Amino acid sequence: MTTGADWSAMLRRGAAVAIVVGMALVVLIPLPAPAPPPGWDAKAPMSTPRGGFGVAALNGKIYVAGGLQRSGFDLNLTDSLEVYDPASDSWSPLAPLPAPRWGHVLVAARGKLFMAGGSTDVFASQGMTTDVELYDPGLDRWSPVAPMPEARIWAAGFAISETVQVWGGSPDGGSSAVATRFSYDPQTNGWTVGQPMPFSRENSPAVVIGTSVYLTGGWRNLPNATEYRTSTQLWRDRAQMLRGRGAHAAADLDGNVYVIAGVTADTTECAPSASVEVYSPATDAWSTFADYPQAAWALGAVRIGQLLYAMGGSDCGSSFTSMYSIGSALTPGSGGPVSFPWALVAVIVVVAVLVAVALGVLWRRRRKAQPPAA
Repeated sequence: MTTGADWSAMLRRGAAVAIVVGMALVVLIPLPAPAPPPGWDAKAPMSTPRGGFGVAALNGKIYVAGGLQRSGFDLNLTDSLEVYDPASDSWSPLAPLPAPRWGHVLVAARGKLFMAGGSTDVFASQGMTTDVELYDPGLDRWSPVAPMPEARIWAAGFAISETVQVWGGSPDGGSSAVATRFSYDPQTNGWTVGQPMPFSRENSPAVVIGTSVYLTGGWRNLPNATEYRTSTQLWRDRAQMLRGRGAHAAADLDGNVYVIAGVTADTTECAPSASVEVYSPATDAWSTFADYPQAAWALGAVRIGQLLYAMGGSDCGSSFTSMYSIGSALTPGSGGPVSFPWALVAVIVVVAVLVAVALGVLWRRRRKAQPPAA
């Protein structure tokens, strides 16, 4: 007959076996290996080299307009407008700008493109303009609309509720920056001047995520990151970038802000940065990302669906046609990280515990069933 001591020993052995089996399953069951971090993929280059141009996404396509071309000591402006189709990975020329310009903003709103400000001269201060042009993609045609209240170059341009926003920038094409906020309503063809920002910035691109606008960096090599809530009209400072930078590109992907290349504190216009940082609004923290393949400043970036595209830019000797993309880390097969399967581990642990509990219950029942000692 099995005694209580025997059952106790069996319980201990069974529990030990259950734990060992659970640990073995955790070790032996093949788990998905973490994928390498996502990198940059080369895309079809633009036909025209350019830096300091306007870029916008509209109807699933990318538009680039104007820009400054550098070739050694030669500086030229371009009036080129090109459109990129992700489906065919190809660029096509469109109606040229009414006049060459650079340092302007290009914003998509109400199915049209709006090009505002910038300079019509390679020497920025000599061609400052308030001109605003509307591009109709259905007609492939430019037409003038109401000019800005004041000339601006190197401003942040984006859309809020189908209105065109032009924030900050330089009023004279020099090193001075302003805090102004101009808003254009396509329905009324009118501009309004909003409350100024709590700081002055130029070469500080803006990224819109939900109801928040994020402005990063600025000339020269500023590390600041600031959030503006459109719902509350409140500003708040966020964690500073790991490297201050200006004349960089910025765009959103997976609800995060990517800042790309530009001029940092340890680089110059002749040898710009290729570094990339990612800001997570959820954690208010910055992290590094795979370097951009082309060290550049005055480049552009925009998101189409689950791909972020960056293109163009310059160093002090040349301007570029190259374009690269990165995919969403949330898309299967995109090269994003794979999370550890904690759910599987939890199931294994629970099974091991249940085995141990079952053995304990069985031991108690056996013990109660034993006849009393004589």
